[in-house]
Amino acid sequence: MRPFIVFALLVSLPVASRACMNDRDSDALVIQNKRLPDAIRVISGRFERNPPRYYQMRIARVEGELKSNPRHFGLYDDLAVAHDRLGDDGTAMRVMAQKRALLPAFNARDKALKEAWYRYFANDGTFRAHRFLHDGAKVARIGEMKQAREEIRRAIQIKPNAHFGRERVQLMVMDWIVARKQKKTSKTLGAWIEGRDGEKYRHETAEGLAGLVVLGAAWNSPDVFEALANALDVPETIALRYLALLRCRELLESKKSSLAGLSVPTINAALTDSGGWGDEGIGINRQNQQSLDELYPQLRQEADQWNASRAKWMETKFAQDQHPDTNTNFWEGFPETEPPSLDINWFNQRGDMNRAILFSITLVLSLVFGIPALAIVFWVKYLRKRARRNTSAA
Repeated sequence: MRPFIVFALLVSLPVASRACMNDRDSDALVIQNKRLPDAIRVISGRFERNPPRYYQMRIARVEGELKSNPRHFGLYDDLAVAHDRLGDDGTAMRVMAQKRALLPAFNARDKALKEAWYRYFANDGTFRAHRFLHDGAKVARIGEMKQAREEIRRAIQIKPNAHFGRERVQLMVMDWIVARKQKKTSKTLGAWIEGRDGEKYRHETAEGLAGLVVLGAAWNSPDVFEALANALDVPETIALRYLALLRCRELLESKKSSLAGLSVPTINAALTDSGGWGDEGIGINRQNQQSLDELYPQLRQEADQWNASRAKWMETKFAQDQHPDTNTNFWEGFPETEPPSLDINWFNQRGDMNRAILFSITLVLSLVFGIPALAIVFWVKYLRKRARRNTSAA
């Protein structure tokens, strides 16, 4: 029996050595990020956030240009957005009113005029919604949000696919705000959007929500990041979902308000319940959670440092009376850096299970067929030795 035991162990050793190891799919997060390139940039905050001086200088320049060219409709949009970025929604809306007073009647065949009207409705609706939220989102003023919603609806009618469908998602967010304020739903924003969008548009929904963070004012909204996590809850982006929930929790821990009443324990429960795709081989098990938990603060710290470095560079240029709008070499020489690597340890549960099954099957086959196979080997060796002896004798 001793030769057979050695034989069985030799047959199963390669499989056994792999079965007791955790499979490391080091590029899992890299691949998921490629499916939605802006996701980690949005979640970590590594996108352009300009200092107030940037918008103040733009306002001064645009106001001067409008005096000499009051029918340059694009300048009104630049001026209004600058005021909105500085938190002055009221002035932004007054600028839009000035633009509308000068706009000719809508004509779908005139591309330039069509674009001007689209931007009017998209911007004025956004500024009106921002003012409602900045002023406390009072139920008594819900009519203002409803009016903002109708302006966004009109913008979508004029240009349905602008900004990769951002306005479509923005409209659903506004519908949700109205429904929450009127106590017509108790759903979170993610559940609300899923009920209207379903599974078909998850990828587009995630892009739209990311657009609200980068181009809107949702960087500090726990509700938007909860909705983003919900949109990412598919096998192809399950790790990105986990990171979005970490951003949501970070906001709640820093006392950012949630219209849905989200809490840190609620998000912690969602983080723990991240193994729903285990059958797909990509479940967020404890080892994967640890890898992502270690990566997230690195991403956030580097993003904050990058933004601080970028703001310092801009302030230096502003002091020299330079601005990106008018200086083509504004960023020449800026010391660009790389974000942390996404090549992290990723443990494939299904791969481990499959290798364990393969090891078990190999061991059983070794037990069943090991003795006959060993006997054949010995018999062949015996025949070869006898043939050599016969040859020598001859």
